[in-house]
Amino acid sequence: MTNDIVPAGQQSVEPGKTRPEPTPQQAFQRTAIKAIAISVPVAVAFFIGLIAIAVARQHQNWTAMIAVGVGLGVLAGIFFGLLAAFVHSSELFD
Repeated sequence: MTNDIVPAGQQSVEPGKTRPEPTPQQAFQRTAIKAIAISVPVAVAFFIGLIAIAVARQHQNWTAMIAVGVGLGVLAGIFFGLLAAFVHSSELFD
């Protein structure tokens, strides 16, 4: 038997170096997820409001109109979230 196993209390950790620096791809992924999580609800609310204003005086099927607003909002939120993440993280890829 060897004594290669070090007990947890005896390990040496450099101060300030608890985890490695993320790669640019990992930083972009984190930024993209955060940006999409913020932009999708904003875009959904915007498109639902826009469609509600457009068809307010008409007797339309509101379920279909809300579904269209949600669909457009999700697509626009993903697009603009990724665009914002790329613009924010573009300096990491130089």
